[in-house]
Amino acid sequence: MALADLMKEFGQSMGLGDVALEEDGGARIVIDGSLEVDIAAARDGAGFDITAAVCPIPTRNQRGIFAGMLEANLVGQGTGGAALSLDTSLGEVVLSRSIRQDSLSYDEFEGEMIRFTAALRDWRGAFEVEKTGPRPVKAARNRKGKISYGPN
Repeated sequence: MALADLMKEFGQSMGLGDVALEEDGGARIVIDGSLEVDIAAARDGAGFDITAAVCPIPTRNQRGIFAGMLEANLVGQGTGGAALSLDTSLGEVVLSRSIRQDSLSYDEFEGEMIRFTAALRDWRGAFEVEKTGPRPVKAARNRKGKISYGPN
């Protein structure tokens, strides 16, 4: 399915109405009233990119926070397949995911969006930007040995 069709169906399914791509091939959607997610056709024309701001770049304990972000990025184990990075021009920590499939079913697209927004929620919670400022993130293993990430 083409990105424009995927976005239209996603908007209708999520109660967002008709979501149309802008002239530049992208769209911004707001999920649950607070999660702003940008979706745009990839510059090379193969697939699309999903991005969202997580929080301002932390000014305290950067070493610990950035180490946690790098661990989470390792094969996407703590990001649902997305990647955490810094956009220094905007002063933000950004979560992004590139989908390089020309042919994606709506169910596959919806699954990608669910994983992405879950990771975005988790990382916003881990940073706790609004009330306490960013905190370092640490990896922990549960009883089954799976790594999960959260605030110290």
